[in-house]
Amino acid sequence: MLTVENLSASYGPVRALSEVSLAVERSRITAVLGANGAGKTTLLRTLTGLVPAGSGKASLDGAEFLRRAPEEIARMGIAHVPEGRGVIQELTVEENLRLGAIWRRDIDVQAKMAWVYELFEPLEPRAGKPAFTLSGGERQMLAVGRALMAEPKALLLDEPSLGLAPLVVASIMSLLRRLCDEQGLSVLLVEQNARSALSVADDAVVLSLGRVVVSDAADKIRNDEALRHHYLGF
Repeated sequence: MLTVENLSASYGPVRALSEVSLAVERSRITAVLGANGAGKTTLLRTLTGLVPAGSGKASLDGAEFLRRAPEEIARMGIAHVPEGRGVIQELTVEENLRLGAIWRRDIDVQAKMAWVYELFEPLEPRAGKPAFTLSGGERQMLAVGRALMAEPKALLLDEPSLGLAPLVVASIMSLLRRLCDEQGLSVLLVEQNARSALSVADDAVVLSLGRVVVSDAADKIRNDEALRHHYLGF
């Protein structure tokens, strides 16, 4: 279980997060929604050690990890898929996947890679090709696959649907739901595409100006027309 309590973070004098609290249970997806500038990306970057936390706590299965180095946080079982399909363009598909498990000495990398290729079938024929030759959807698959190579307990995704065709978005969201159910992952899904996120999420948190303004079951937020119109724009 991923737990965040009263988390605050700033960029210089600008408060980006203010006392954010949420919990993501195993085998559940929590969507983090809100307008641009609401603090969604900062939340993930703070949890993974890329932005210093000002105050608050965060733990995974009871082990606190806030304010640790990013590599320590990764070793604790937290994988971050950043916005923009952050693969290494010059490396091949296979090299990118191997990089995801570089610090794991206790798993069968070949077997894990074969499993990722089963999940993302378009990747296997491109295994020896540089990542820059992939389509946007394939690069997103590679980014998620690389994160899964380390067998994380919690998966943090930042705008996985950004710039992708609707059919590709639907496929990725469906896969996230499957992974969550089958692997027992705690998934924290940051999304601008609120419709897609709410279609697969169990719970949802809405941020506005760095604060949690709504935290509820995803279906309740999806069915609350006034809330959707005010905060989510649909």
